[in-house]
Amino acid sequence: MFEDAAAGVPIVASASGQIAEILAHRVNGLLHRPGDVEEIVRHVEELRARPILRVRFARRARRAVLKGYTWDRQAGRLLGFAESVCRRYAGRP
Repeated sequence: MFEDAAAGVPIVASASGQIAEILAHRVNGLLHRPGDVEEIVRHVEELRARPILRVRFARRARRAVLKGYTWDRQAGRLLGFAESVCRRYAGRP
């Protein structure tokens, strides 16, 4: 999903986990209940029929992903976590 959003693809995704933290339904994507195939179909059909909505959601999703989920930002978070663990347990066997 991150790669698709960063590439400017409009997103239809399950409203669960980290996806729901990044995407807001009808703001920067269309979210469906996990496993609800009928809702997925409705969302895909809506995007197919409304090109302006596709463009709007794609731009907003791209902006959201690039703001907080780039490789550099994720690597920085991981490095910060590793450093905090090292400091916490420094000097212990």
